Amino acid sequence: MTRKFFGLIFLILLLALQCKRIQSFFEEEKVPAITNPKTIKQDLFELKYPSNWEYQEDKENKVNLDFRSYLIESTGNSYVQLFVYGKEIDNKSCAEEFKSEFEEDLIESDKIEVRDSWGKQKGYGVKLTGKILFLNPGSINIFCFAQADKTFSVIEFYYESDFEKIKSGLFLIQSSFKLF
Repeated sequence: MTRKFFGLIFLILLLALQCKRIQSFFEEEKVPAITNPKTIKQDLFELKYPSNWEYQEDKENKVNLDFRSYLIESTGNSYVQLFVYGKEIDNKSCAEEFKSEFEEDLIESDKIEVRDSWGKQKGYGVKLTGKILFLNPGSINIFCFAQADKTFSVIEFYYESDFEKIKSGLFLIQSSFKLF
């Protein structure tokens, strides 16, 4: 995967988040409503997410038809984004590409943890912990795994001050994720 491709993904992410991110920057995270979750059911996967979080599918992608993006935004500044590629990519190189993009543009990581699972999925991932936008403590979890000639990348983004409040929502998404 090329640096330009991930640059395009990052640009799409920033544009998609720009309006809500500016507004939500001034909003406080609310406790995730997990007792009556909403469900996302696609042809490749299914997952549940808190009913007070917002879901968006990238239906405007006309550039790369073998690429899909799904975004779940919390009530504040946190989000989970899932990318699905139409080909199998090495898990480690996939995660490392995201890592280098985020470290270059978004987070000054003080601590890096390597992971081999996300929910029930096995693959490769890294958790970057440090200063987001070089100001506020936070983390970005990056995880990649392959299934049925497809590669899935999951990005979890949150500020440290919000983690205790949103962790039940992140766990709901991870634990309910199923591949078909």
